[in-house]
Amino acid sequence: MSETHVPTLHDRLEQVQRPKANDEAHLFGSRLHAEHEVFTDLGRVQEGYRWSGATGSVPKVGTRVRVKMNRLGFGTVRGYFLAEGGDGGLRFLGLAVELEDPPAKYVRQRRRQVGEGRSSNDPARVFGVEVELV
Repeated sequence: MSETHVPTLHDRLEQVQRPKANDEAHLFGSRLHAEHEVFTDLGRVQEGYRWSGATGSVPKVGTRVRVKMNRLGFGTVRGYFLAEGGDGGLRFLGLAVELEDPPAKYVRQRRRQVGEGRSSNDPARVFGVEVELV
């Protein structure tokens, strides 16, 4: 009788697809919807939301990080957002990061989104696996 391999969290982290610009992300192979509201009080996070970062703790507001996704560079955590949905009811905590010097492509993309109700100075929304502490 052969054993069936059950994917671990580490296995699934290896398969992460990066968030799309329109607040929907394909994280862990599932489609997630990110709430638009950015908040600063971690006490608002309900039980069941996961932090996908390599470090065990969620960076506090004001912490400097490097956003690895799309080489967005350095920034400061300004708040948090929640993302949920997809297969299996996955729920994740994300970071709202104010970028210090975003790449030109990112700036152009943000300008296009202004017409879709977003502000050009909204912080980037990323998940823990996409950032590292500096």
